[in-house]
Amino acid sequence: MQGEAGESETIDIFVYGTLLPGECNHFYLARSSLIADDAIDNAELFNCGAYPMLRPGSGKVYGKCYRVPLTDLGAIDELEEHPNFYYRQWVQLASGRETWTYFGPEKEAQQYPKIPSGSWQDR
Repeated sequence: MQGEAGESETIDIFVYGTLLPGECNHFYLARSSLIADDAIDNAELFNCGAYPMLRPGSGKVYGKCYRVPLTDLGAIDELEEHPNFYYRQWVQLASGRETWTYFGPEKEAQQYPKIPSGSWQDR
């Protein structure tokens, strides 16, 4: 699995919220390379106020895939509170690309409204 933690000096991560360009945490990706715009099928996005939450579901969630230096992964995991709150999971994107992304806990997501468009930037 290309981009899997431990196999190389980079890891591929699909981002869909505050790590996107123009958002408050995009600086965490300053040393990363954009691979492509992409999406996750069978997923839903929830608006938790200051940040979104991704959960399995029946929709499509839009974002971007980045190649991230492994040396930056710890800071991103800390931001996402992985593994204590969000959890990082290996997924297949709509394009067929395989990558990591962060999902939130179901109990937490149920408290917030869904973003029908599947795009954090449309909130």
